[in-house]
Amino acid sequence: MTTARSKPKVLIVNMGGTILMRPNPTTGLLEPTAAGIDILNEMPYLGHIAELDVLNLYNVDSSDTQPEMWAELALVIRERQDEYNGFVVTHGTDTLAYTASALSLMLDLTKPVIVTGSQLPLVGHVATDAMLNLAHAVEAATLDIGEVAVAFGPVLLRGSRVHKHSEYHFDAFSTPNAPLLGEFGIRTRLTGIEVPKRSHRIELRNVTMNLKVQQLSIFPGMSPQVIEQAIAAGIKGLVIHGYGAGNVPTGHRSLLPAIARATEEGITVVISTQCTQGGVEVLYATGQAAIDAGAISAGDMTQEMTIVKLMWALGQSSSLADVRQIMERTYAHEHSRYSPTLPQHQPQLTSIKHAQEISSISVGAVASN
Repeated sequence: MTTARSKPKVLIVNMGGTILMRPNPTTGLLEPTAAGIDILNEMPYLGHIAELDVLNLYNVDSSDTQPEMWAELALVIRERQDEYNGFVVTHGTDTLAYTASALSLMLDLTKPVIVTGSQLPLVGHVATDAMLNLAHAVEAATLDIGEVAVAFGPVLLRGSRVHKHSEYHFDAFSTPNAPLLGEFGIRTRLTGIEVPKRSHRIELRNVTMNLKVQQLSIFPGMSPQVIEQAIAAGIKGLVIHGYGAGNVPTGHRSLLPAIARATEEGITVVISTQCTQGGVEVLYATGQAAIDAGAISAGDMTQEMTIVKLMWALGQSSSLADVRQIMERTYAHEHSRYSPTLPQHQPQLTSIKHAQEISSISVGAVASN
């Protein structure tokens, strides 16, 4: 517990990414290094904000982030919850939104888990954004927040709704269809926190992921055989990013027969949108037709959350009805105004009791589901 005289305790868990990279002396290209970066040595003034410990869990380019890493990260946070008032996760930007989405689903949080990264490395650049992002993340980890959030640039964003929209700008992330949680400036302001810290313990909802999923974005001229090939490959779930409000071709090269066949074979088909703003709404006959064929609406979930949640849902049940209920239920504000009406019954979620059970989500295990 934090007293009036003591600083809050925060654990920084390093996952890698640009923030911890150095340029290769031969090629000049950024890459992870075995030695990594000593954050506390590079930024000693972080100790004015909180009492800090650092755990180097991974140091990989975020392109190499895998679901097994999400599960291990969630287990670390659950197992070390009594030692710290909050957690900071450093991460590469390319898959940061996927990790934030996964943690939002895996953990029933009572303390802040703040994910951050940077567009430039912590060392070697005078104008790096890494220092401010880290300072803001550590500060946010001491605040009255009980959910996953992303500190990046001048804003604090909801982790379950975050999306990377720029590979260039320092404010690289946004939360389409959702308000900011806070803003960093001369002083920090929390503007949209709906989940404050809570007194009960952090619990794992579930960390098992079924990786036998596929996603595709439709385009004029796309052959329905793409879906047929996915069915033949043995997938268990398919996300289709449709046009606009979730519309799919229903005339020439109609996707409806393939969608219907997928659902008949027990494959969960989820209709999302290629648009960043808005979500799937039944406004046109071409949108209703996909739902009538057995597909599920993703509402206004981000594309990152949609695919992560489908893997997570399929990791809990092979029942199409159960998976539908999990996909439609809101766990961490991943749905907003486009959320469907939810059924009363919800499938039971599985908790992981011991860290060694991490092996249950190995690729080999999920591939057999």
